[in-house]
Amino acid sequence: KAQSTSELLSKRLKDAEVQSASIDVARLEYVPVATRASILYFVIADLAMIDPMYQYSLDYFKVMFAKVVQDTEPHDDFQHHLQVLIKNITAAVYTNICGGLFKKDKTIFSFMIAIQVKRQNGSITDNEWQYLLRSGAFVNPEDEENCPMPWLTGAKWALLCALEKTVPAFAGLTNDIKARPKVWQAWIESRVYSNTLPLPGPDIGDGAPEDHCSDAPDANWDEAKPILESLGMSTAARPGREELEKAMLELSKVGRFDDGFKLCKLMCPPDTGAKWANLSQMQRMIIIKVCRMPDLLFSVTEFVKWDLGPHFIDPPAFSIENSTKDANSTTPIIFILSPGADPFTLLLDFAQSRGFRE
Repeated sequence: KAQSTSELLSKRLKDAEVQSASIDVARLEYVPVATRASILYFVIADLAMIDPMYQYSLDYFKVMFAKVVQDTEPHDDFQHHLQVLIKNITAAVYTNICGGLFKKDKTIFSFMIAIQVKRQNGSITDNEWQYLLRSGAFVNPEDEENCPMPWLTGAKWALLCALEKTVPAFAGLTNDIKARPKVWQAWIESRVYSNTLPLPGPDIGDGAPEDHCSDAPDANWDEAKPILESLGMSTAARPGREELEKAMLELSKVGRFDDGFKLCKLMCPPDTGAKWANLSQMQRMIIIKVCRMPDLLFSVTEFVKWDLGPHFIDPPAFSIENSTKDANSTTPIIFILSPGADPFTLLLDFAQSRGFRE
């Protein structure tokens, strides 16, 4: 009997080990979802540094997370299911937390979500992030005194020199500015916002840019064909420089910078500014901050839109009906009112829709 009991226990232990291993494998498959949830929670925790009122408990976050997981329909394709979960959790957190933020802080919240997601996946380097936050700390004071451009302040020149040394993508920046001063001056002093940096080509006033399109290697042309076709352009013959410039601008408007760079290689040699077409939106935001500070908010908005989607730049309107879905007998809804705000009419209308008006 003792031997039989021992064998039974041994079998159960082995079954438990197999089951435990199976659970571990399944749990590891959900790591991307857990990673996104972790990013979102710590972004929410950081909101308290903006305003002490913005404090959310871990329990509140866990309830919100569990509700999204329960409400998300399973899918036969597991990877697709994971992506839907990540998307739904991100959207739910943004919508719920925005309900408790002042309007001026909602853009910062969505921007921090986008930034931290891209920092976690390696799309944004620490140097880029630190330079965006505190660019002045990277400046060499001697560079301010050596600005070669009369139309550029010493402070901006020093920031551009620091940017060139700090972020590898901007290597050669100051030399390009010195080689094409009129092009850069026109871009820096422009009052029209654009995420497109100075287009490649010689300096303005040096004559019409040479059209290198017909001389570009066949490999470059083969690479550009599908891009032009996606824009509805004919590829029966190679387009000229003017057509390619228009195509580049259209690509930049929707964040297709890699494709814009491929067209640049048809337009002119890479030593005339073509490399700037390949900068990421984060890198563009950095140089816009240095050269055109008033346009920074536009750049931040575009960054969020392209990374997370339009939903995250258009905060949802307050809805009492949606808010009550998260409330219960132990979780009340508290209105913190600014001068002139009066939700009483909304409350009465909502009560009437639920049959509690009388």
